[in-house]
Amino acid sequence: MKIQNKIKNRYLWILSVLFFSLFCGGQADAQEISATLNQSYSSGAAYYGSQLSTKNERRIYTILVSHSRKGKILGAGVQSNGILVNFADQIPENNSKKLEALTSEIGRALDAFLFDYSENYWVRGCKCNLIIKSGPSRVTGIRIWFTDAYNGIRTDKAEADRQLKNLYAGVNGKNRYEIVKDAYEDINRLVEYPPDSKVNHMVYHTVVSGLLSKYGHEGVCECYARLFQLVCQKKGIACLLVQGGSQVLNGEVYTDHIWNYVQMEDGKWYLVDCTWGDGGRQASSTYFLAGSSTAGLTGRTVGQEHMPTGRFSNMKYKSFHAPKLSATAYKSGETQAAAPKKVTLSAGSMKLTTGGSEALTAKISPSAFPVDGLTWSSSNTKVADVTVMGSAGKVYITGKSAGTATITVSWKKKTLASCKVTVSKKAASVKYKIRLNAGTLPLQVKKSTTALKVLSITAGDGIKEWKSSNTAVVKVDKRTGKLTARKRGTAVITAVSRKGAKASCKVKVQKGQVTTGKLSLNKTSVELKKGESMVVKVSRIPLTATDKLTYRSSNPKIASVNAKGKITARKKGTVTITVRSAKGKTAKLKIKVK
Repeated sequence: MKIQNKIKNRYLWILSVLFFSLFCGGQADAQEISATLNQSYSSGAAYYGSQLSTKNERRIYTILVSHSRKGKILGAGVQSNGILVNFADQIPENNSKKLEALTSEIGRALDAFLFDYSENYWVRGCKCNLIIKSGPSRVTGIRIWFTDAYNGIRTDKAEADRQLKNLYAGVNGKNRYEIVKDAYEDINRLVEYPPDSKVNHMVYHTVVSGLLSKYGHEGVCECYARLFQLVCQKKGIACLLVQGGSQVLNGEVYTDHIWNYVQMEDGKWYLVDCTWGDGGRQASSTYFLAGSSTAGLTGRTVGQEHMPTGRFSNMKYKSFHAPKLSATAYKSGETQAAAPKKVTLSAGSMKLTTGGSEALTAKISPSAFPVDGLTWSSSNTKVADVTVMGSAGKVYITGKSAGTATITVSWKKKTLASCKVTVSKKAASVKYKIRLNAGTLPLQVKKSTTALKVLSITAGDGIKEWKSSNTAVVKVDKRTGKLTARKRGTAVITAVSRKGAKASCKVKVQKGQVTTGKLSLNKTSVELKKGESMVVKVSRIPLTATDKLTYRSSNPKIASVNAKGKITARKKGTVTITVRSAKGKTAKLKIKVK
């Protein structure tokens, strides 16, 4: 297919390739998976992961990377085998603003992972359940599982992996330029862009279609770009996926294409677009190691044709940034590989608590040096682990246990800089609390009640016992908290937790009946179908009120109500149910019968 025809086809890259859905699941007491951060070094990966800024984003990302390195992402293809991630920062389930922020964190971490690690090429997207614990209810983590790009990809994967190994073996060269050029030409000889009738089929958005003859070795831009990234990373060369487009609509870049940035020995990043450069048997040089000012084939510069969006799905989050593209195209033979003379780390020493994580960045002199040439290590991974952000010249240091370790960055086994890390045990910071549903309560002599309850208690704690300051006035069941009034007077009832937290309520015992001061219902309006029933749920203050309640319907022919508050829909119409206490306090419920 000719280049101009491909440009006309727009290389549609469907955004639904990367999606995830949130489901509020009630998976309490989920077991935490500790991320193994001592990963094998991957020079090209983790560029977008290096831009994650929150603890939760980094934890999700590093755990997924750990599972990817162990080949476990493929096994997490169904919900029951999903990967569990416990959050560093937990949030109340009813805090809508924090839940919205959490959704962005999850989306950003997942997008970074799926763009950094094309080795999981079988993935179309992922879904997750929120892990919720009670007492008080809060979100503590997620379970993540991955969806297949298309039905049958697992059957195709074994042959695709074999063909991918053959592609790796066939790419050779004496230097970085020769390797990158060989990869570019081999992929363009192997892959053809499919006709319009196939573009929307998901198989052609994976590397599988380009590798296998059963699909005609055809693939869209994502197939080309991920193949090129995989080959470069296999050869130890920093290479990124970059998503964007060439048009601006309504002030935003219209996303319809994906290509690569590759870092050469001068430390600069150059554009490689295997799709636009595919001229058939002879690959075009226009989109190979191009600069932003390189003249494209559409009458515009390469930079105008290829504008990154920094967003990989429709999730709302802070955009990622791509590295600055070289202004001019790479010229073979003019740039010699530079050896790093000096590396300065962002910190010479670091203090962490167990489980804590901090970033460490390397500044290289001279700057004309590809950061994928650096090697990072920890002298004691049991104390401090290193998560390598390969093509970003950055690592995350995570405290594992109390002690000291030295983080070293080197080049060709020569130590260039180091950072001493001291890890201490994380101090207990949990403050245990109990909250009761009332601070004062009246109670009639010889009456009993279970109305006094624990409204909230710190997670991991529980009630040890209930106590009364004056058992002659109020007796309390040590286990259940049931109150029994014995004679007039005042007693303080205290709930004591296993962790030593306390909460109290003053109970005043009176001779006469406790009457209702305020009535409220759990709803103000309800729709019922003819024949349906429901019971009015009434709350009153004080909780211990015992005066009689009466129920009345404004039109029993439409909806009737009995003495116990059971409402029955009779026929179509609207009525008002009124609840009234003996002292005249009222609450109303509007019923619409459909």
